[in-house]
Amino acid sequence: MQFLSIAPPVRINVGVTWIVAQVLSVEALLLLKPDFSRLAALEQELGVTGTSIYATYPCGNTPTVEVRSFLPSKGVNEDPVCGSGNAAVAAHRFAAGRATGASRQYLASQGQCVGRAGRIFVEEDARGRICIGGECKTCVEGYLQLS
Repeated sequence: MQFLSIAPPVRINVGVTWIVAQVLSVEALLLLKPDFSRLAALEQELGVTGTSIYATYPCGNTPTVEVRSFLPSKGVNEDPVCGSGNAAVAAHRFAAGRATGASRQYLASQGQCVGRAGRIFVEEDARGRICIGGECKTCVEGYLQLS
């Protein structure tokens, strides 16, 4: 199984900075077993929020992209569905010409490796802004009381 990236990883700032890389296949992506302590050290050394790695499904499939986002330096080994991680992946795909077609939109999948599979709707609008959307499930409710 090869885990090689399509191109060298890059830093992408979408309000927070991510390391982003594309690997050769969804199968390879889903089999990744990161060393979280080494990844946390790298994130701290580079001053980034986390690392998002993605792969594309064969043409014609929905979803189009599988994403995994890791933030061990922030106390989250793997985020099941990460908005800013997906925005960084989208910026990478759009800038590199890897998202084709006039619509500039696609559906991403994330979270199956942590048992919380989600779908993320990604679109680049007419102004070149990346929009992230999807459905959510409330896991915790609460309130803050100001004193």
